[in-house]
Amino acid sequence: MGQKVNPRSLRLKITRTWESLWYAEKNFGDFLIEDVKLRRYIMKKIKTSNDLKKVDISDIKIRRFQDSVNIYIYASRPGLLIGKKGKDIEQLREELQKLTPKKLNLNINEVRNTEIDAKIVSQNIARMIEGRISYKRAIKQAISSAIKNGAKGIKIEISGRLAGSDIAREEKFKEGSIPLHTLKADIDYAHYEALTQYGLTGIKVWINKGIGTMSKEDTAKDQPELLTKR
Repeated sequence: MGQKVNPRSLRLKITRTWESLWYAEKNFGDFLIEDVKLRRYIMKKIKTSNDLKKVDISDIKIRRFQDSVNIYIYASRPGLLIGKKGKDIEQLREELQKLTPKKLNLNINEVRNTEIDAKIVSQNIARMIEGRISYKRAIKQAISSAIKNGAKGIKIEISGRLAGSDIAREEKFKEGSIPLHTLKADIDYAHYEALTQYGLTGIKVWINKGIGTMSKEDTAKDQPELLTKR
């Protein structure tokens, strides 16, 4: 059943770390719901803003402390998020602050090699499909760019009313190697949806970045913070 497992969660502490870097003995559910609301607000803000539509989000990590919440956004074009003299990022921070009673700190980090980042690749494909570019052309372009930039393999699945067909179907595209059981293989995975005139089109992307493991220093640095009280 290896093909049914999310490769990101399967490789926690081996090739990647958690997205929420905290754990709590009490109020765990409250903190978790708050994290979901913060992430959803950020994604909705970027997707609905005309100025931020070209910004792709790779990851949103949240680290909690007793009196503060730190959010780390990994984006393809951080300059657009930050705005002139940091005006836009400060406005976003103020809006997010309304969702949590604790002091909120916002940090923006740039993703450099976007061609082999599964989340950014899936968002790029969705944007091209929504722009009425052929899904086959968008996928072939994504595969070519990933392989040229060092990916050992890439697999893309797309489903929906492709090219306006009356019946929904699924198509798969693959180049290179995507091992399912090799835990040391750094497999990046993402799922995204494109909204077209024919309905939603689902896009799944797997990218094999090669063999790699987290160092002991990285593992220790990314250990979740224990929260004993709110």
